[in-house]
Amino acid sequence: MRDSVPPEAAEDLDLWLGRPDWTSERIAGDASARAYFRITLPGSLTRILAWYPPEIRADMERVVKAHDALRGHLPIPAILAQSAGALLQEDAGDLTLTALLAVDRASALGRYRDAVSLLGPLQEARGAATVNPAFDADKFTAELEMTLQFYVMRLSGVTSDAAILSLRQAFTRLARKLTRHEYILCHRDYHGQNIHVLNSEIIVFDYQDLRMGPDTYDVASLLRDRGAWRTIGHDGEEALFRHWAELRGEDPERLRPRYLECLLQRSIKAVGTFARMAVVYGRCHYLEYVSPTLETARECVEALGEWPELREHFPWHHEPA
Repeated sequence: MRDSVPPEAAEDLDLWLGRPDWTSERIAGDASARAYFRITLPGSLTRILAWYPPEIRADMERVVKAHDALRGHLPIPAILAQSAGALLQEDAGDLTLTALLAVDRASALGRYRDAVSLLGPLQEARGAATVNPAFDADKFTAELEMTLQFYVMRLSGVTSDAAILSLRQAFTRLARKLTRHEYILCHRDYHGQNIHVLNSEIIVFDYQDLRMGPDTYDVASLLRDRGAWRTIGHDGEEALFRHWAELRGEDPERLRPRYLECLLQRSIKAVGTFARMAVVYGRCHYLEYVSPTLETARECVEALGEWPELREHFPWHHEPA
């Protein structure tokens, strides 16, 4: 069927493919307004169409810039054609690293090691560093403010002025700490949902937000996003973390405080993202990720031995509806 594809994109496809006898199937997307379709041609050749509504077309420009900068440095789907609002890309299948982890832990851990190793070649994509502004304290603080608004206040019902002020002060301090870390090029959303596995090889998606940032940011995201660590296990996480430290030529114990600080900020930020997706867009399935992410953040607070404001005022318990 062609009905699910926006008419403007259908015209693009007819032009790009040189034939009208393609069919489409809408496929699950990510936490954005983008829409994705698997396009099938006679003979079973498939492509992926990414459709960008007018209000987010600036994002598509960043995708193209990032794609061009990363090509040859990371395994990413090739962009085959583009228009004002659509991209035609290679099809990398439906198997995410997260999904593989759920059914074949041993195989997935090998692919996680591959994903950690790819963070080295990522640094060679010099032109990618200018696609987006580097992380700064304002950016980190804005992410945490989203969590205050959507998780702390709206979802958890915390309204005390004193509690909100205390949390804001803690978030500002955490943001400033992260800007003192060593900076490298970060994918910024490097986790199992954005990594596909095809023929035992990994392919990286959703790279348009890449920017310079703390050196442990991506590895923290990869090893702890959405409760993946519950299956990876603490031993698996430690082995992968040490592999990253070895690739960096660093003592893992020297990296660990930075890892925990990045993980704390990113986990609190992620909780806000999940809450916002539920509150604003009605995508309530994101709430299932809140509890494991809170558990990660709480572990970071305990391991770092500080952050009394978070211990006292942050809502650490969420009961899914």
